[in-house]
Amino acid sequence: MSHLPVQVNVKILMALLKKRREFLLVFWPTISQIKLVMRNEKVLLNSLLLNDFLTYLLLQKPGPRTADSGGKRSSSQVQGRKCCPVYLGGSSAPLGIGTNISPRTCDQLRCTACDFKVVTIDDYEWDKSCDYLFFRNNMPDLNKLKGKLLKRRGGRAYACQCTWRSIQDLTDLKGDQQIRWVCGRH
Repeated sequence: MSHLPVQVNVKILMALLKKRREFLLVFWPTISQIKLVMRNEKVLLNSLLLNDFLTYLLLQKPGPRTADSGGKRSSSQVQGRKCCPVYLGGSSAPLGIGTNISPRTCDQLRCTACDFKVVTIDDYEWDKSCDYLFFRNNMPDLNKLKGKLLKRRGGRAYACQCTWRSIQDLTDLKGDQQIRWVCGRH
């Protein structure tokens, strides 16, 4: 793979250094390269994969959406943050990073008890006959879980391998002490 010469402006390089800490992990210039940049305001970076890194840095997109969380995130949502507080809600509640100012239901929940990702299913609720063994034996197979789901408009069914809830309205997670779900980062 050949790399074309790249001119780098010092101001752009410094802005990238300030903006992203990850930049230092991938691009660590030598002292002689720094002197060249400072003296000439440009440098040839053939041996470094700057093009590849800049593509990664500037065109980075959120990870793939899973089938169990089919909602859409706001374009203003930032990747790598946690919800505080963590909210659960029905299918009409927006998904994303929950804050006190912008209450959103977390779609990246993880259970600290069983270490499973929490599955969310819009417009359904769990049947009253659900028990621990049902979820223990059938998670995360959605086809097996469908047997205990009841259609409920505006509701959302949540489940991990050890806990399950049917939620209709926006609810702060710390209100339920039995649930050990946390935001797994967005």
